This record gives sequence, C-alpha cells and structure tokens, in this order.
Amino acid sequence: DSETIRDKTWEAYKDDLSTRLKPNAWQVIIQTRWHEDDLSGRLLPEDYDGRSGPVMGTDGHEWFVVNLPMLAEHASDPIGRAPGQLLWPEWFNEDDVAKLRADTSRQRTWSALYQQRPTPDDGDYFKREWFRWYDTPPEHLRTYGASDYAVTAGGGDYTVHGVAGVDPDDNVYLLDVWRGQTQSDVWVDAFLDLVRQWRPLIWAEEQGQIIKSMDPIITKMMRDQRVYCRREQMASLTDKPSRSRSFQARAAQGKVYLPRNAPWVDVLMAELLAFPAGKNDDQVDVLGLLGRLVDDMTGGRLPKKEVRKPDLWERAERRSRMRETDQLSEKGF
Repeated sequence: DSETIRDKTWEAYKDDLSTRLKPNAWQVIIQTRWHEDDLSGRLLPEDYDGRSGPVMGTDGHEWFVVNLPMLAEHASDPIGRAPGQLLWPEWFNEDDVAKLRADTSRQRTWSALYQQRPTPDDGDYFKREWFRWYDTPPEHLRTYGASDYAVTAGGGDYTVHGVAGVDPDDNVYLLDVWRGQTQSDVWVDAFLDLVRQWRPLIWAEEQGQIIKSMDPIITKMMRDQRVYCRREQMASLTDKPSRSRSFQARAAQGKVYLPRNAPWVDVLMAELLAFPAGKNDDQVDVLGLLGRLVDDMTGGRLPKKEVRKPDLWERAERRSRMRETDQLSEKGF
C-alpha cells in the first residue's frame, strides 16, 4: 500500500533487472496482486480484465498472462475449468471457500490472495451498499469545496476539485467533481468556475509544496476575476486511509448521497471501491478533505415559518370579544 515502495520496486525493475537482460531473454514475473499499481499493474494495459492469454504491455513487449484464481472466472481459464470451478478441490473444498468468502473482515484477502483481483467487487475500505443516490439535490444545502492539486500535464496524478452540500440532517450530497491531468492554468480556471457556480463557504486544500508555489497565482486570478472564497489549508500528517476516516464513517452511516446520472460518478465509484489498493486515489483525497472539513461545519437550515401578525383591526376586534366574554362571565353566563 506504500506508493514509495511501489515506486522503488518499479525503479529496481527498470534500472536493475531490465538493464541486465541478455538479447532475446525471457522475463517471468510471479506475484500476488495485492494492489492495482503493483509491478504487474504497471506493465499490464489499463483495460486488462484478468483473463489469461497474450497482452501488449505498457513497456511495448508482449506478455502472456497465466492467471489461476481459486474460482475460475473466465472461459479462457488456462487449465480448462468452467467459471466457478475450484482450483484445487483436493485441498480447498467448497466449505473452505464459503468460509473465506463469508468473512467480511477479509474481503481484500479473498479478492487479492485467492482471486488475483487487487480489489473486491463491492469494495473494502468503502462499500458499494453504503452510498445513497439522488436525482436532484435538495434545497437548503450549505456547500463546501476541496481540491487535491497536481502539476504534471498528460500523466501522473490527477488534479481533482470536489463540491459537496450538507443538509439540515447532516447528510452530505456530492454535487460536482472536476478531474484532469492538465497544466495549472487549466485547473485553476476549473476551480474558479466551481466557486462561481456553487459559492462554497470554505474550500479545503492540502498543505505542501504545490500549494505554496500556486497560492499567489490562485489568489491573483481570484482577484482578477472577482471570484472569492475562503480557502483553508489542511496538514497531511497521517496516511491516506486515516485521513479518509471521517468521510468513510459518514458513508457507512448511509449519510453520503451521489448523483445518479452525473458523467463523473462511475469513475468516482470505481476509485472508491478500489481504495486503498487502486492505482488512483486523488478523488478519495478530496473526499477525505471534505469529510475533515464538514466535521467542523454546520448543515443547511430550513427557513423559519412565517407567522403573520394580526393587523390593528384584528387586534381591536379580539379585545372587543374578550371584553364581551368578561361581561358575560360577571353576569353568570
């Protein structure tokens, strides 16, 4: 799960192993796929679906994948099993497999160690069934924003902006997400567009070198375009899963709503379900910032019902009726 270790492994493969290959040499990689961004994940194409057979790698070489999950998943199984058939029934029987799959605390173990899929279909850190859906956001939301910045255009990490609204019952509605591998002027413009559209109360950013270098530019462009928003920088003192606990807790309570038909929601959901074993986690970083931000914020408030005050004539008439009632009481009626 350490990006630093994955980078070092990749560098060792490129600089230490690949440079020592003799002409026409073969390479054989054997590993358990615990993370989508592991060595095999960086060599396999992005659309690799787990099937066995030849694939063209990102390094320009053809690789032949031999994938033997505990339960066969594809008709192209290299030992001819039908989908759902056990790999080694003499050792692992159906009862053993059922116990492994039923243990909700080890879903990642089942998916990665036994099925060679780094992430469970229904998620591990985030569960698919936690999230609620909406077609139109409710009224009376207080909106907040957050960004995770990157500076490499056309590759590397993504810059992500996110906007969420909090309702009077403390439910979080994700309203908008912008994501791109672009130059800084493009994502600054996208940030300003979102602030202009949603008018958030606060916008959260991670502390670091990127924001230190970009802060004067963002500030100047906000002044030039007369788009204003309070920005708050948050320290990243713990690992990413820890920084996302607040948002995870809200989602687990069924208090996070996603837009059903937004063009970006499928990519977001895929990243959530893959976290922390997915290749990309920039959107999760933004949701983590929003979770930390709204912990200290208040939700929207319902408007108070207007109580119409009686006019002078109504008040006079009411006093007259009260006097008549008092007179009748004095007479014994």
